[in-house]
Amino acid sequence: MQGLQSVGDSQSAQINQYVEAVNAHRATLVPQPKSQIESAMDDLANCTASVQRIIGRLKERLNPVLKPQSINADGTGASNGPAHLPAPLVCGIEQQVHLLRQELAVLEDMETRLAL
Repeated sequence: MQGLQSVGDSQSAQINQYVEAVNAHRATLVPQPKSQIESAMDDLANCTASVQRIIGRLKERLNPVLKPQSINADGTGASNGPAHLPAPLVCGIEQQVHLLRQELAVLEDMETRLAL
C-alpha cells in the first residue's frame, strides 16, 4: 500500500508543479493591476504630453503674429534686442508697404514725365 501512496504522492507533486507552472504563465499573460500611484503617474505623464503637443501647435499657428520673445517666464530677459520689436507679421506687412511706396514713387515719376 505504501507503493501506491508513493505513486499517488509523486503524481500529486507533478500535478502541483504543473498547476504552479500554468499559474506562473497565466500571471505573465494577464496584466497585473497598477497601483494608484503608478496609475496617477501615467495619467500625469499623458496629460503633460498632451499639453506639450497643444502648446507646440499653438506656437506653430500663432508664430506669425507673436512678438519676439523678450521676457522669460521667470521675468528675466531672453533676447539682447529691444523689447519693442514688432511681430513677424507686422514686419512682413511693413516690408510690403515699403515696396509699394517705392513702386508708387516710380509710377508718379513716370506720370510726371509723361505730362511734360
